[in-house]
Amino acid sequence: MGVSRDMENDDISRFGVALLQLLEEAATNSSYKYALLMALTDAATESVGESGGPRGSVTTEELARRVIDLYWPQSQPWPYLDSGPSVLKALDSKGQSIVDLIIVARDGLRQRATPLEVMNRAPAQWSQLLNQVEEILIRYPIPLLQRVGSGRVNLLFDPEAWPLKGKGLPLAKYFRSRRSGGGGFDNRVLFNGDAELRLAQLGPLLRPLIMERWARFTRRANALTGKHSLEDFLFGADRVSLNEARGPLRALQDRCCFYCGASMGPRCHVDHFIPLVRSGCNDLFNLVAAHPRCNLQKRDHLAATVHIEGWARRLEARTGDIEAIAERLNWAADPKSTRRIALSTYRLSGGLTQLWLEGKTFEPMGPDATAPLA
Repeated sequence: MGVSRDMENDDISRFGVALLQLLEEAATNSSYKYALLMALTDAATESVGESGGPRGSVTTEELARRVIDLYWPQSQPWPYLDSGPSVLKALDSKGQSIVDLIIVARDGLRQRATPLEVMNRAPAQWSQLLNQVEEILIRYPIPLLQRVGSGRVNLLFDPEAWPLKGKGLPLAKYFRSRRSGGGGFDNRVLFNGDAELRLAQLGPLLRPLIMERWARFTRRANALTGKHSLEDFLFGADRVSLNEARGPLRALQDRCCFYCGASMGPRCHVDHFIPLVRSGCNDLFNLVAAHPRCNLQKRDHLAATVHIEGWARRLEARTGDIEAIAERLNWAADPKSTRRIALSTYRLSGGLTQLWLEGKTFEPMGPDATAPLA
């Protein structure tokens, strides 16, 4: 048993080292490979929470949806430029970037329109955006992600299945026929062996590293100076949108803090139950209203078993109410997906993880901690 565990840990370590090399080599003339690697990681994390375990693949269409969500906050103007607020470049070269495409798709709607709002109110624009981003992924970052020097490594998926710039792939036929259920080419990215599981296991460590490298690229590409928190802007939840959710969530909870149960006023905080840095999940089912004190004490820790139980009960009992709030706010709300993310995040954290209970009090994660989520 000990030898088997040592071998497993060694495999994860080797995989992690190779993954870090890909991350280092990802510095190109765009931030696309960072977005792709984070999308693959988030897809793997959610997949591990499936009842049947890892799926073994992810489609380029799903990756495109995740990449759009990742770039969406970056379509807002960065307020700290000397010349005034302006959208930051995602390309270190000429050309229309994914951020530019999002702005075009949002045309005619409010500046802070959500992806769901564009999908519902401008379906043709959303469909075009999805196709454009999917084609970008197929032509560039998917073939380039595993490139090291002049060669390519077979770490996450077979690199030979994704020729550079999609050469030889029937892309035009695929995009013409996809909406009508026609043929085309196999748009699945097939994970190698245990790569999907390994990616999910390393997710809590990998996501902050990707964000740091992505922010470093953005700072360089836009010649940014100063000490403003670029990572919060690029990857943090939209504070304006969170403010819109605060009142409805507080009312949903009968004006009581989700964690301590005490009454709270209108200046409460909105917390990501599964921390945003661990999963990237900004779904409304992952949001709770909390006392500022509780939220600041919990920070990016996973919540203790009693809070898991409360969150699972709310998921079951208030699904309709939360979906109604989401519809009013044009906010994504998928209880099944959010449950899978929560389940895999806890399962992958390991038995040594300390769960936040209250104040400075933590408890070890017991073997039955995820039972309410199963």
